[in-house]
Amino acid sequence: MRAQGVVVRSVAPLALAVVWSACGPVSPETHFQRAERLYEQGRIEPALAEYRTAVTMRPDFALAWSRLAAALYTRGRWSDAAVAAIRAAELEPKVVEIRLRLGIAQLMAGQVAEGDRTLSAVLATVPGEALASFHLEAAKAIEQKRLTPGCYAKLSEAVGPGRTPTDASLAPAYEEVSRTCPEFYRATLNLAHIRLAAGQQADAQDLYKSVVDADPGDAEALAGLGLIAHERGRLDEAASRYRAACEAGSKRPGDAFHLGELYRDLGQAPLATDWLKKALAMDPDGPFAERARALLAAPAVPTPSPSPRP
Repeated sequence: MRAQGVVVRSVAPLALAVVWSACGPVSPETHFQRAERLYEQGRIEPALAEYRTAVTMRPDFALAWSRLAAALYTRGRWSDAAVAAIRAAELEPKVVEIRLRLGIAQLMAGQVAEGDRTLSAVLATVPGEALASFHLEAAKAIEQKRLTPGCYAKLSEAVGPGRTPTDASLAPAYEEVSRTCPEFYRATLNLAHIRLAAGQQADAQDLYKSVVDADPGDAEALAGLGLIAHERGRLDEAASRYRAACEAGSKRPGDAFHLGELYRDLGQAPLATDWLKKALAMDPDGPFAERARALLAAPAVPTPSPSPRP
């Protein structure tokens, strides 16, 4: 076979197809897959180039835009990350992870009001979404000057999409932020939760107490102290802590349930019934509902002897 004056040997059709696939145009999906492999290997700059090629070839490639935002995010290029995340959110407005990434990138780009709105919208769609709640709380702390942009940058690098705010691996970041931005109590609270989950009750108790000392009305810290007292058999103290948490405005059904459970164990049936019903009303189908119904239907327990002193 002759082409442009060059003699070419005959080649089987299958071999020609293989040659074309190797030398011909590469699809946006292939560039995306290359980018994903590079990203997993920690080769962020080459990954960025592949993600950009993918979205240039296919501008409606929402996942590639979102992953481009993630890669830019790891490089601290917040404004560029926000632009990519906005494009991804425009293409896939219902995907929670994309909107989360957008809100975080907006906060890091200094667009606090925009980030606040984005994360609030996520919470309106998915009530209780832990990551959105965490970053929304951070946004409000930045506005109130309780959290510096530098501290938030440290946190946002660690607590990004796909991570749970109380993941044990985040403890070092929380320790650093607790020291440098002590008025951002969320870092101390999450560190306390991590310590408690690891069985380090004394450390967790000290952390919860430090928050309560600074803010006596912090319901989450009060409930944490109630949980520790309960586990140590100090029922009166536990009931007092949970009662303070509920009266401080706790919206968590578990706090009301545990208070009702404690009052029942202490032989205070009317108070137990009251708080168990409140827990049930707060979330009739939640994880504490069945247990609350069972306790409400069970016979009252006799009044026990006083709980042990510490």
